Amino acid sequence: MLNNCINIAFPPKRTDPVEYYRKVFILAKNQKVNICRIWLSDFSFNYYKYRNKEYIFRIDEFESIIKLAASLDIKIILTLFDFNEFSSTNINWDDKEHTFETSLGCNFFNKPIDFFYVENIEYGLSKFHKMLEIFDKYKNLYAWELFNEIDHVKGFNFSIIYKWLNLYIDNIKQNSDKPIYISFSNPQLLKKYSKKLKNINIGLHVYEWPYKEFYKNVIFWQNKYKDNWIMEFGSEKMEKDGILISMISSLILNINNTVAVPWFWERFLQLNIYNDFLIIFDFLSKYINKEDRFIFVGRLGSVKQRIDNKKVINSFKLSIESSFIKIFFHLLFFLKSLLKFNKNHILLFENKKYFIYIKNIKEEYMNSFINGNSIELVEEGVMDQLSISVYLKLYKKI
Repeated sequence: MLNNCINIAFPPKRTDPVEYYRKVFILAKNQKVNICRIWLSDFSFNYYKYRNKEYIFRIDEFESIIKLAASLDIKIILTLFDFNEFSSTNINWDDKEHTFETSLGCNFFNKPIDFFYVENIEYGLSKFHKMLEIFDKYKNLYAWELFNEIDHVKGFNFSIIYKWLNLYIDNIKQNSDKPIYISFSNPQLLKKYSKKLKNINIGLHVYEWPYKEFYKNVIFWQNKYKDNWIMEFGSEKMEKDGILISMISSLILNINNTVAVPWFWERFLQLNIYNDFLIIFDFLSKYINKEDRFIFVGRLGSVKQRIDNKKVINSFKLSIESSFIKIFFHLLFFLKSLLKFNKNHILLFENKKYFIYIKNIKEEYMNSFINGNSIELVEEGVMDQLSISVYLKLYKKI
């Protein structure tokens, strides 16, 4: 089953967060999104019990939201902790500061690292057990995300944090059979943490490194860490073709049917992109398997990192459309596109059996090249035109 997920991490400043989430859930459901990632925080919804006293932050409203999601068959990835709660950085979302100094924890701990001492773990675990109680009612938890961007917790004794994380992971596993994720903003630190943490799932957050364009970073990191889920990517000015190409690429490279998840969810839902994506998924899912994994063979980026022309030419020769005329026009079109490399996406993937070519091009070129259709799939013929100009072709090697 495809895991179509969106981030709806926290509600904006509204008088009725339940109504806000109702609208978001309906939009998501209409686009066949079946998983939503939601954060817990003091400025949205939260719960703690410490020294026999409860601290409740709109938890009844949160339960209403979970119940609503369950009625729409939407599952939840619940993020228990966020790095901002342990930072003094002044981050404002809708006039609400989300820092250690404005969190409940500052009333009990002198500094953020105190939260992670084993003798204080009761404070953090109380939240998990309350959430377990709620989700036992509605049965729509997809996964726990123990910590959002743990690598942003800076200046601390990491041996203390590792110990806290592992104790918390043990407690979750003793009480729940759902997957456990921890997300990273810097995938370079993944190996450092994975050596210290017990068997967990990794969420990658991919924005502006090493490339400026988010779709290039999705491909770069998904190709490097094929089995990990990219849970955040994008920009406020994201365009539909870049999002779609990022999602297609992550699907091709990640054999677990987990597709890269854009941030800025309101913008993402407005673009109504899943109708196009699901058409592509229905086709590509027949060719994606563990035995013959795809790798990324096209190079992205600067003048020093061009597409591997030799691989492209050889792949065209292996195409089942192997006539000289067709190869000539494919190659001509490819070389022409290189002149406008910075404006277009050129992505190449292959495994032992197949070669996939993805490109976004100007509509006038598409009309002349593939008779006005936005997608051509060699083995299936020409599909109906999508709402966006993304050219995708799959060749079977012979």
